[in-house]
Amino acid sequence: NFWVYAGYNNVGGGFAISTDVIHWVLRTVGNPNGSYGYFATNGSGEYILQGQNSLSASTDTIHWALRTQVTTQSPYGAVYHAGNYITQAFYHTMASTDTIHWSYRTTGAYSDRFINWAVGNGYVLTSTGEFADAIVSSTDTIHWGRRTTSTRYGYYTNGLGFAGGLFHATDGQGYGSYNISTDCIHWVLRTAPDIRWTGYDTVKYGSYRGENVYFAPVSSSATLAYSTDTIHWGTERITLSSSGASTNMSRTLNTDGSGNWYYAN
Repeated sequence: NFWVYAGYNNVGGGFAISTDVIHWVLRTVGNPNGSYGYFATNGSGEYILQGQNSLSASTDTIHWALRTQVTTQSPYGAVYHAGNYITQAFYHTMASTDTIHWSYRTTGAYSDRFINWAVGNGYVLTSTGEFADAIVSSTDTIHWGRRTTSTRYGYYTNGLGFAGGLFHATDGQGYGSYNISTDCIHWVLRTAPDIRWTGYDTVKYGSYRGENVYFAPVSSSATLAYSTDTIHWGTERITLSSSGASTNMSRTLNTDGSGNWYYAN
């Protein structure tokens, strides 16, 4: 088990690993443009790391090789689902099973930059965060379907996440639209006006004071609310340093713009 850190915006040389989050080893990724903070892993030690107009891959985080994709543009995200690595390069969605051979994917959306991603329950879900634009999901990265969340005004889906067996979506704009789903298709609107965020992989599920709870950002801030069922949210506000809290984390609860984390099991 180890922690991985990927620097954002070409800061800090790119990629570092740790077994205890105290002692870190910097890796040289061989990316001519540095790391851009977006990476994905298959959970078995293989990684891809996006740079500005480039992509690197490794099976051990030590030795990295540049990969040639079908297009090289500004990176907007990377995930792993159903045996496929998926990357977003500006308007283009691509997939690969081996990090070497890449193909375009046609999502059927009014193609914009997909910037939010969530993976779970056999689905990959993504959204652009643009006004009145679509979210789409797929089980195999080839066949995609347009999805409609029950956002209160139907305009934005600015935040996505998967935690505790549920997909979570929010407008991120303060309109009080927080939704949950098990399959990306059927969504339920929750009455939780303070629960909102932008970005992805932000809602978490873990233990707090002896209960399994969902953690979610309050008003797109570093402050968190928690709930056992996504319906009833406590008035207490917590942070990661709160006594007794632990989470099953795939990325940080609150990113600070300096990079992304991944805990490899």
